[in-house]
Amino acid sequence: MRLLLALVAALTLAMPSTAWAHSDLQRAEPAPGSAVRVPPAELWLRFSEPLDASATQVEVVDERGAPVDRADLTLGPPNDRVALVGLVDLGEGVYSVRWSTLSQIDGHRWQGVYRFAVGRIPPLTTEVPPPLPSALELAVQWFALVATALVVGGLVFRTVVLDPALASRADPGVLDWAVVALRRALWLLGAASAAELVGSLGLLAGQPVPLGKAGGLALLRLALVPMIGYLAAPSAPSGSAPMALAFAGMLILARGQVGHSAAGGLGPVLLDTAHQAVASVWLGGTAAFAILAPRLLRARSGLLKDIVVRFSRLGAAAAGLALVTGLANAWSLGLEWQRLLDSRYGQTLVIKLGLIAVLIGAAGLVWRRFRTTDWPPAPARAPMALSFELVVGAAVLLAAAGLALLPPPSEAAGRSLDLARVGDGLRVHLVLDRVRVGVIEAEVRLESPTDVMPAESATIQLEAEPLDVGGRTAAVSVPGTDGRLAASFTAFDGPGWWRVTVLTTVGQSTIRTPFELLVPDPNRGGVDPPVGDSQAERQFAQTLDRMEALRAVRQREALSDGAGGLIISTAEYVAPDRFRLTTHEGDESITVGAVQMFRRAGQDWRPVRRSTPFHYPAYRASYEGAIGHRLGREDRLEGSATRVLSFYVPRDRAWYCWWIGDDDGLVHQEAMIAPAHYMTSRLDRFNEPRNEE
Repeated sequence: MRLLLALVAALTLAMPSTAWAHSDLQRAEPAPGSAVRVPPAELWLRFSEPLDASATQVEVVDERGAPVDRADLTLGPPNDRVALVGLVDLGEGVYSVRWSTLSQIDGHRWQGVYRFAVGRIPPLTTEVPPPLPSALELAVQWFALVATALVVGGLVFRTVVLDPALASRADPGVLDWAVVALRRALWLLGAASAAELVGSLGLLAGQPVPLGKAGGLALLRLALVPMIGYLAAPSAPSGSAPMALAFAGMLILARGQVGHSAAGGLGPVLLDTAHQAVASVWLGGTAAFAILAPRLLRARSGLLKDIVVRFSRLGAAAAGLALVTGLANAWSLGLEWQRLLDSRYGQTLVIKLGLIAVLIGAAGLVWRRFRTTDWPPAPARAPMALSFELVVGAAVLLAAAGLALLPPPSEAAGRSLDLARVGDGLRVHLVLDRVRVGVIEAEVRLESPTDVMPAESATIQLEAEPLDVGGRTAAVSVPGTDGRLAASFTAFDGPGWWRVTVLTTVGQSTIRTPFELLVPDPNRGGVDPPVGDSQAERQFAQTLDRMEALRAVRQREALSDGAGGLIISTAEYVAPDRFRLTTHEGDESITVGAVQMFRRAGQDWRPVRRSTPFHYPAYRASYEGAIGHRLGREDRLEGSATRVLSFYVPRDRAWYCWWIGDDDGLVHQEAMIAPAHYMTSRLDRFNEPRNEE
């Protein structure tokens, strides 16, 4: 028997841990909610887990629903987590990306939709939430959780509560009742495990797939059910009860291997297993007690009081451990409260927590009913409270089933902020673990045109200075240690707009690379617009009037997606309908009204379809509805005196910071932060027209 136990334990622990419980989208180019200037030639998607090519699909459609991808999906490194899809020649407009994945690791399916735009048209929405799990998937998951709780809780109740109580007050009828109830629970668990196995093979969705990790673990759980039944039977050898409990623990551990906590390896999996185990003891033990309570109440024997005392201790300990392990499990996932509450996962978690609060109240009511001084209690007093507790417990497991089928928000968000800029031929990455007031960790990565520069080849210093009025400037040297350029320091002493400058000294020359940031980062937490002031509003209106009067302008833009991606372009506008765009890679586009020509670097010009004729930018419409205007500090920009002004446009969820020239009242620089956008634009060549032939 010990050899069998060791073998099953080895099989369970040998299963490789997963990256996440769904193959969810992590990054994309073009990014969700982005507006790119140059039509992309392909779509690049990176997922959280290796993809199964047999059931992974990516489709790109235009605003009319017509496909614009080349139907040439390929998977690539690392480990088949990247999907590439070629695109036809895209014109100006909004495009939707529909993806569905099957994970090689856990066999879970997931899908989603997002939009991006080509040209100056913003996407209609930044992202369309993926659909909820189907009712059948939810039912199978809930059925499995209920059956697991009945078996595990029933085993523990019989071993810890019932058997010791019967040792002093023998009642064969009660024991037979408990044995029958456990046998039925095992049949339910076997059926639930079989349903999970069928689901892991894609048969419920009508899309069969080979046996993967999820199927293997479902098969293992199915095999454990008869073993538990044999060891828990009255005819089993003496001392088999602990072995049955051990196999039940392995069954929960096998379930934890495809849970959300599998991202962190064995430690978080064990923590999640402990949470599921004690929750099953609490709820399943309550069900076992509810099954026996009517018989014991009718008998009105002293056995009931002994069982109530023992189960009260067990239930209180299990409930407390369930709460502690649940909180520790959430902490191990790194969930951020703001993003949590904005997600379906977080909203389901809030429902679960509310139900748990009700469940605790119901458990207290049951305890009070059975601990009354009028002992033994009347048969009609307690069953109603017990039934209510079981109904709430079933609802808690339904919420838990929903959580198991939804990805936590940290799967797609909550990562470090990685901004990139280029200066003097050097690409600089500034990576911040958090954008917040207080101590942060900053890392700098340098890339030359040919390779990543070693950490020891440059001297790095960081300077953080406020762009709003007030605040203090902070600076720190970034040492090169173990191949990394990283340092911890208190960069920001208050909220608002800040500039972090990376000073890179290579040999005798120093390169200054500025990054404009909003603290806290609105893309990684909630930020309320500040209260505007009338002076700033007047300055904003005057500047808009001057910008509207322009007939020509050049904008040099650096757009980062916050995940290390960077697009550098130069846009030249000439009223009424001329527009020229040049990218850092040498791609060019020229538009005159409804006619647009495009060429990639080193290739010939070709026409591009436009949905509407081009018109010179209407600045007033671009910033319509702006609120929270604030005047910042006086700042010098390339030797010229400017004044900083910041505001927020709710329609686009975009935060802006302007540098307004003292001499001409025009915008000379603009920083903008919006979903998937960290963009800085330099504006010059005001009213300097040029001809395009």
